[in-house]
Amino acid sequence: MPHEIGVIEQQFDTAQALMNALDLSEWTDEGNWSCPWVFRGQSDAAWDLSPAAWRRATSVQMLRLSQLRESFSIEFRPIIIDKLKGVSHRWTNFNIDNIVKAYAQARAEFKLILEFVKLADELGHPVPEMETYINRAIFDYLPDLCNGPSASLLPGPNSAAALAQHHGIPTRFLDWTRNPLYGAYFAASDVKSHNAAGKIAIWALRPDNLRSPQVTNNHNSDFTRFLDFTAPKGNNRYLHSQDGLFLYPVYGCAHCETNGAFPSLELFALAIERKLSSPTIKKFTLPYSEIGQLIRLLWLKGVSKAHLMPTMDNVTQALCLKWEWD
Repeated sequence: MPHEIGVIEQQFDTAQALMNALDLSEWTDEGNWSCPWVFRGQSDAAWDLSPAAWRRATSVQMLRLSQLRESFSIEFRPIIIDKLKGVSHRWTNFNIDNIVKAYAQARAEFKLILEFVKLADELGHPVPEMETYINRAIFDYLPDLCNGPSASLLPGPNSAAALAQHHGIPTRFLDWTRNPLYGAYFAASDVKSHNAAGKIAIWALRPDNLRSPQVTNNHNSDFTRFLDFTAPKGNNRYLHSQDGLFLYPVYGCAHCETNGAFPSLELFALAIERKLSSPTIKKFTLPYSEIGQLIRLLWLKGVSKAHLMPTMDNVTQALCLKWEWD
């Protein structure tokens, strides 16, 4: 029977039923020693799978990103126009608004990561691959935008950006974990006990399907491709504790230059699912009324902020969350 195309969304009424469904053995084929699925929790089931750098500003960091993006749009628009007019035979092929949007967004993201890297290093914290940002900042240049959509307005995935992401800097990485219970914790932990209406979501995805050779060429050419990436866990304590990895848009800037918007992970995963006729993306939801019970069940499994972000301060934070729902 052919696989039904679409995000497989399953609603759970109780925390225990969700926990049962998230048992890792349910996601691993018989005889296999590893699970092909990865998981992500979000505290609002209505949210899409959008990286923090591309969301509406809801924090100081994201507001700063928005301000930088606007400032760079104004500053670099005339420079970009002059540069593109230099290739007059192709001038009419360019969408200036899209190109400026893509460049300003990338430059703003780069600036935030650079500021994080420089201050962390100044304070004596180890920052792997920091030269990726320090050296590039020295040679401040406008990429060659004249050769069509530019796929390299930002450095490629690297450990410095991964570290910044895990310490609150908005990037175009999306955090995922190989442990479904960790995904459930991150979905539940931001819900307050006084929230009555709403649902959390735990997303599941198969990165191996995203890497399938059968789909590579098409999604390279339309700039919609996402891939998984991980950094050395010895350099990132949180990444190790959370059994984490990232998904990132390979051609995010090029997609924006071409379409005026950034690519959608959900649409990409659904396209892969359709092409392969193989389940690639799923979504589980649970009402807020069950969050207290979910937090308790996760605690019994050894899943809390103290375990996933192991610092002494987070021991207290884990206890505070327990007390809030007790």
